[in-house]
Amino acid sequence: MKQRLNYIDEMKGLAILLVVLGHLFIPHTQESHLHPWNTIIYSFHMSFFFFLSGYINEKVNGIERIGTFNFVKKKFNSLIIPFLFWSFITPFFLYNQIPATWNDFIEPFCIFPNKHYWFLPVLFFFMTLYPIKHLSEKKGIKYDLTFSVVSIGIFLVGGGITYQYHLIGYGIYWASFLLGDYVSKYELFRNAMMKNNVYGLSTIVLCLAWKFYPIYPTENIWQSMSNLLLSFICSFTASIVLYNLFRKTIMPAYIKKYLSEMGKFSLVIYVVPIILLPKSFIFPNALPDMIINLSILSLGILHTILSYIFGRIVFEIPYLRYIMFGKK
Repeated sequence: MKQRLNYIDEMKGLAILLVVLGHLFIPHTQESHLHPWNTIIYSFHMSFFFFLSGYINEKVNGIERIGTFNFVKKKFNSLIIPFLFWSFITPFFLYNQIPATWNDFIEPFCIFPNKHYWFLPVLFFFMTLYPIKHLSEKKGIKYDLTFSVVSIGIFLVGGGITYQYHLIGYGIYWASFLLGDYVSKYELFRNAMMKNNVYGLSTIVLCLAWKFYPIYPTENIWQSMSNLLLSFICSFTASIVLYNLFRKTIMPAYIKKYLSEMGKFSLVIYVVPIILLPKSFIFPNALPDMIINLSILSLGILHTILSYIFGRIVFEIPYLRYIMFGKK
């Protein structure tokens, strides 16, 4: 029986809470995307999810043990099955939405990073790349690193040449996934990442990057590239900082318990649509920032707990937990 890594569940719990908070700051604050806390969250939170996915991938799945076909099949079940359910079945039951045109049907598959549920098919695509990486790492770390550099480069160069900047974003996410994989597998990477001077320097660099992030894309290509470079710096350093924080810091037991339980049900929290405020509601400017921030934090925690309760119930129902969350 596989033993869960509590610190990974705790990090996943933080990451999914940040996702929920980001989805509250955007529609319900005057600043929307430009809210200071929201820009910090969006600078790293999805990259951190990819880092954690790469970290636990081999520990949980063991492609050498179950084989490539079973590995991809398992990932299809856990990622694409819930993606299809929540993209097509749920809108029908909740809103009577049925794709009326071809464009309506393919729209959920346009997996740009601003589309809901985009994380699931993108992560599945990374999982289909992983068997190739696995073959390269069996030949030695030199081949492993070569594959990683080349594959990241394809995303970055391809996005730059075609002006499809979301491809560069995917390259950043793939790099985050690979970083997690290396930290998990290679003691050299893990020891280097956990050195106190690396931890401290990464924290300083991350805070400096937050000072200038985001530089929103414009028609000026260099401004767009500068923003993507800042995104990469935030993603890389935040993964290092948070990994060290959760490995080295003793947190109160109730916080660890909350984050751990939310981390175990992060997929449920990500896909279940829970609306706690009217879509048109915006916190008035007259309210102090502290009140607004604490209100959104409270709503975010309530959202995660309600989703968690829903998930615990569904997980006890055979077949339903599979078609909704890919859990057999």
